[in-house]
Amino acid sequence: MTDTDALQPGTPAYLTRTQERALALTVAVVTANAYYIHPIIGEVARAFGVGEATIGLVPALNQLALALGILLLIFVAGQTLCLAGMVLAPGFIAFTAASTLLGFFTIAPYLIPAYASKRVAPERLGAVTAELTAGVIFGILVARVGAGILAARADWHAVYVCALGVMAAVTAFLPFAMRSESAAAKPREAGYGAMIASVFALAARHPDMRFSAAIQGL
Repeated sequence: MTDTDALQPGTPAYLTRTQERALALTVAVVTANAYYIHPIIGEVARAFGVGEATIGLVPALNQLALALGILLLIFVAGQTLCLAGMVLAPGFIAFTAASTLLGFFTIAPYLIPAYASKRVAPERLGAVTAELTAGVIFGILVARVGAGILAARADWHAVYVCALGVMAAVTAFLPFAMRSESAAAKPREAGYGAMIASVFALAARHPDMRFSAAIQGL
């Protein structure tokens, strides 16, 4: 019996190793978007002629929007558009707005592990989770180091031009990385509104969920 044959009705086929690696790469690229600003924030402030307190709004609003995006489950394609907005921004307000929206869409690292956990064999779950976690760490490190090096050799604008190109490639490739053949007819799923509302119902019933959420928030 193959892995696919062992699936329950309505469960998609297991991911291939190529798909697993592609999802890990996607997690790395998407995570990196929130961290490019860290080593170049001073240069960005000088470019837009704003002070230290004002430029601090960029990463702060990005992270607040990320929290909202996690709640509402918005995804990858919007990141590409937001990076384009940062590249083309004519001024600081437009740049900050695009960065904030980027945070709102930067939730793939939180969704892809859950997606992958349902599409790998049980004995591979630990290995795939570790691979995706490594992708997150790799994305953070490459973003912080790479952005600093690129800004020093060119300018901060080049950082987001490169990020836009990489993100556009990931956006185009992701549907293929997540594609799998269904083992049987897919069961009817709840609507988007019902899924969002279910978060609050689950939190009301499960104290451990509220405790975990409080830890993550802090």
